[in-house]
Amino acid sequence: MRTASSGRIRLDQNQATFLLEALNENRHRLVIRRASAKANGEGTYSFQRAIDRIDGILGELHRTMEEMGWPHG
Repeated sequence: MRTASSGRIRLDQNQATFLLEALNENRHRLVIRRASAKANGEGTYSFQRAIDRIDGILGELHRTMEEMGWPHG
C-alpha cells in the first residue's frame, strides 16, 4: 500500500497571512453552502470533503507560522 507523501511550500509572512485569510474565507463559504444543502435535503459529502481538505492545509499553515514565530490568530 502506498502512503501519501507531503510536499513543501515556501512562503514569506505576508504570503502566509494572505493564504490563511483566503483559506478561512473559502472554508466559511463552504460551511454556509453545506448548511444550505443540508436544509434543502441535499447531500453534504462533497462540501465536507472540501472542508476537511482545507482544514488539513490550515493545520499545516498554522504549524509553519508557529515554527516561524509569525502571528496567526
